[in-house]
Amino acid sequence: MALLKALFLPPVGFLVLVLGGFLLRRRWPVLAGTSIAVGLVALFLISLPAVGTSLLMLHQDYPPLRWDQISADLTGPDAPQAIVVLGADFEERPPEYGVPQPTALTFVRLRYAAYLQGKTGLPLLVSAGNEASESERGAVVMKRALEEQLGASVAFVEQASTTTAENAVFSADLLRERGIDRIYLVTHAWHMPRAKGAFEREGLVVTPAPTGFATSPSLILFDWLPSPQGLQSSYYFFHEALGRIAYALRPAS
Repeated sequence: MALLKALFLPPVGFLVLVLGGFLLRRRWPVLAGTSIAVGLVALFLISLPAVGTSLLMLHQDYPPLRWDQISADLTGPDAPQAIVVLGADFEERPPEYGVPQPTALTFVRLRYAAYLQGKTGLPLLVSAGNEASESERGAVVMKRALEEQLGASVAFVEQASTTTAENAVFSADLLRERGIDRIYLVTHAWHMPRAKGAFEREGLVVTPAPTGFATSPSLILFDWLPSPQGLQSSYYFFHEALGRIAYALRPAS
């Protein structure tokens, strides 16, 4: 699965088009030229921050929570009973810390989960089973960062999952054992549609609590020059697009 993702997602997928064009240029020159041109133009476009952020915004179906909405949620008959925050990736050997740490992508989610807990007082569940190191799972790293760096309190640790779908399955099992079926779900705004669908598929009532929003590109020059940030945003867009298609096609459990 990891190999397929690497081959089909940018930038490798477009580099394959370019390479294929070079290999075919003697036998099928027109097809080869088209393949090279499409690959190079696509690579240029997806490397622009303005393009990458604009693409990511297409996945942002849910607005940020407002304080008046949180207050209404907590006093309503279907008030959320817990906060679930999903992990992303981790840094295995940061020399300045000496123990695994969440990357910036994961820390954005943790910071908002801690903020939301401070506003609501709800118990917090961390979910990530991917290996942060040889000895620690991602959820353990998330728990440590929340408690030691952000002053939050973690009630539940789900450390068996390696995908968003498994985040939902294993978190739902853990929560239902404790009579919890209504949650705030914290993840990036562009990841929320897929994540919310996965958790609702497991029978949970989900109030989206998105963070890490991609924002509209500006007219400054750097938004229109190729950059690693542009490629990264485009990568996340295509990753989520393929993920949403795959999850939509999954048979009902």
